[in-house]
Amino acid sequence: MTQSGSGLHLAVVGTGALGSALLQRLAAVGMPSLLLIDPDRIEPRNLPLSPFLQEALLAHREQIAEYPYKAALLAAHAWAMYRLPWRALPCEVAAVGWQRLRACDLVCCCTDSALSRAELAFVARSLGKPVLDGAVAGGSIAEGRVTRFSPHPAAACYLCGMGEERRATVLGLAASATLGCRVPEDAPAMTGTRSSLDLVADTMAAVIRDVARGTAWGEISCAIKLYAADPQCSAETVELARSEGCPWHDAAAPALRDLPWELPLRDSLPRLHPGKDLLLDWPVCTVAVCNTCGQRCSPFQRVAVVRRTLRCPHCHATALQPLSTVSRIRAADPLALRSPRQLGQPIRHLYRLTATAG
Repeated sequence: MTQSGSGLHLAVVGTGALGSALLQRLAAVGMPSLLLIDPDRIEPRNLPLSPFLQEALLAHREQIAEYPYKAALLAAHAWAMYRLPWRALPCEVAAVGWQRLRACDLVCCCTDSALSRAELAFVARSLGKPVLDGAVAGGSIAEGRVTRFSPHPAAACYLCGMGEERRATVLGLAASATLGCRVPEDAPAMTGTRSSLDLVADTMAAVIRDVARGTAWGEISCAIKLYAADPQCSAETVELARSEGCPWHDAAAPALRDLPWELPLRDSLPRLHPGKDLLLDWPVCTVAVCNTCGQRCSPFQRVAVVRRTLRCPHCHATALQPLSTVSRIRAADPLALRSPRQLGQPIRHLYRLTATAG
């Protein structure tokens, strides 16, 4: 990576402890094209292991009300201090339009959310993008991991490495249209030492530097396990095998097409893509019931959002249970009277289309 940052376009998912450590290194070498993706607001717990975030808070303390989200604050700081035109999207990765991510050469994952990682794996498989994933952990020996997920169709993705029960739980939350899916617990937060954070961030930055120099990614996914506290432990590299039970490796992926965000599907599908149905990336909840007050509502948002964070419009409790969902829409369906925006789809998205069902 040169001081100008080369022509590499990166997306960084997660701007907490590890994400901000990586961003600090990318800012230092002048990486100009970064898309920061993180839905979280700035909280005190973000700060102890995030010196770059602390630096940004200090530099913008007079305008902090303008930047309530970590990603937005770090992007503003990158411009103010380094003149780097980073862009921030304060949302989950599943809510990012794929036209934005299609322009990226590499996606860096620095989140500790299993759901976000699974959703990112689906996006990367759909767009054919490599993923650089980092994680840290504490314990008797502070350690970290850096995983390179290849875009090759035969290579493993993040979901491949999950046990069957864990995978079923995460998929039940993100992609199941059935009732009764419980919200899975995330893996323990990244609580490693500063030295383990630095080791993982340095390793990720080195991989990005190699990619910027034109080093081929290869067809194999592999994980590098790093040890920060014990000099007798050397790094281990493990090749990751693709799981036959992983659903993100379907052989016949639907074509990706553009659709007008504000135009009803009944108008756009027959005209732009005759004979095609729209396949939604994630099931959309059309009717939900509140387990607290018993009232019903029509969220028209991803079932994962409804199950985890959406508040009931009547009593404001986060206790909504999907009753009705949709995953496929034909031009003749009543829901086709709605536009992609009204169906909760991201702006600047690319849509999966398939032949109309008989």
